[in-house]
Amino acid sequence: ASIAFIAVKGFDFSIDFTGGQVYTVQYQDSEKHELDLSKALSAAGISGAKVRTLGGTSANSYQISVKSSDNVAQFEASMAQAFEKANQKVEIVAKDSVGPTIGKELRFNAILSVILAWIGIALYVWFRFGKLGLGFGVSAVLGLIHDTIITLGFISAFGLSFDGALIASLLTMIGYSVNDTIVNFDRIRENTNLFGSANFGQTINTALNQCFSRTIITSATTLFVCIILSVMGGSSIRDFGLVQCFGILIGTYSSVCVCSPIVLWWSKKFKKGV
Repeated sequence: ASIAFIAVKGFDFSIDFTGGQVYTVQYQDSEKHELDLSKALSAAGISGAKVRTLGGTSANSYQISVKSSDNVAQFEASMAQAFEKANQKVEIVAKDSVGPTIGKELRFNAILSVILAWIGIALYVWFRFGKLGLGFGVSAVLGLIHDTIITLGFISAFGLSFDGALIASLLTMIGYSVNDTIVNFDRIRENTNLFGSANFGQTINTALNQCFSRTIITSATTLFVCIILSVMGGSSIRDFGLVQCFGILIGTYSSVCVCSPIVLWWSKKFKKGV
């Protein structure tokens, strides 16, 4: 399903990846105007504009991101007219632009960072676990690929703006998922050293049950924090929190139900290494 969403719907790439203009606008009052700005831009026929609240300052400021426009001056005039028509007493206090070349470079670096994370984790697990270490490493990476694809499908399905914050969220999710997986793997290795590998499937099952309460408690407490981020956080961090919530659920599931069965399959496929 995730692959279908990615293939058919694709992603809503932010200007971080496509290039465009970023405007900082400011009100003199203290009311919330995020929805007002969105409605004003939409009524003027300006599509694709993203509005979010800028926190951390005493000013009532908002950021408007728009993908590349052929005529920037004409667009700014249209935006000012839209605000005036909607009776929005707002002032553009700053503007910046992101070139398409920088956007392509960021997109390449984002993909590369995820792939390098997979490779680094596989190598670490391989050397960390010794006997059957390659099996543990391969299963960890396959689990992370599984987590990444499903989370990307979630991002595509709900039309979340794909920006630098979501890349950070994906990498954080990968780190969280592999941490949970490593704990389970370590208990499997300890039980294998104690009871041998004659009944490796039962050893894995016992190890997962021993770690299950820890897995659930850790995931639940982390999930609670991410729910707070997604519900009460500002617009700049809300999508990050949503992706983290989904990633924690998928990462916990894959640690128990995806990665460990792959380890068992690997041990049966390459019994000489046991």
